[in-house]
Amino acid sequence: MEIEYKRELTKSYMCVKTDQDFLPFEKEILTRSSILGIVPVNTTFADAATVCWYDITGMQAFDHALEMEMMDSQMLTQFLVSLCGTLERLESFLLDPRHLWFSRESIFKNNRDGSFWFCYCPEGKENITEGFQKLMEYLLTKIDHKDQRAVKMAYHIYDQVIKEGYSLIAIRESLTYDRVDIEPVPDRTLENSRVELEQTSDQTEKEKTFTKQIKQMVKQK
Repeated sequence: MEIEYKRELTKSYMCVKTDQDFLPFEKEILTRSSILGIVPVNTTFADAATVCWYDITGMQAFDHALEMEMMDSQMLTQFLVSLCGTLERLESFLLDPRHLWFSRESIFKNNRDGSFWFCYCPEGKENITEGFQKLMEYLLTKIDHKDQRAVKMAYHIYDQVIKEGYSLIAIRESLTYDRVDIEPVPDRTLENSRVELEQTSDQTEKEKTFTKQIKQMVKQK
């Protein structure tokens, strides 16, 4: 895949050239519906290849964000909340979570509320276990070691992901267990999570209707 960044007057894009394209029903969902946690994407065709235009306006790549600040417990919690919520929404839209791109330059941090957004890519099907494990290995090098809560959380998560049959949802829930000696989630992270849940709720009725349409499309194929 080739990556190029482009700026327009009011928009910023990450353009990814790939030999593969989205399936018709995937393209229908991604272009017609705004999925919280998935970077908006449209496609064009050029030079015998598909070009995915990811709208990253108001966001910065995860690796760039971590050059500016180390990852504390608040950021780590927000990252996990965003990831798990995104995986759940992909399932509701019948989208394959293995198409999530777990590269640190393809995960984006929203400058406004600190939430994290992920790219859904047509090329390949990455093993979530391996992809998330590699990402956690990178994040361990970016943890703020002055934040003991962040250190405990990060190593607890990594200890879980190297085990067989782990669940990202279970890991998220385990972060509040007393056995890992973690304090309650900071207020701002909880507020961001509440806002995310409210936004998801606002989309629910539209999602239900749209998902029914997609299921019909899949059955007819």
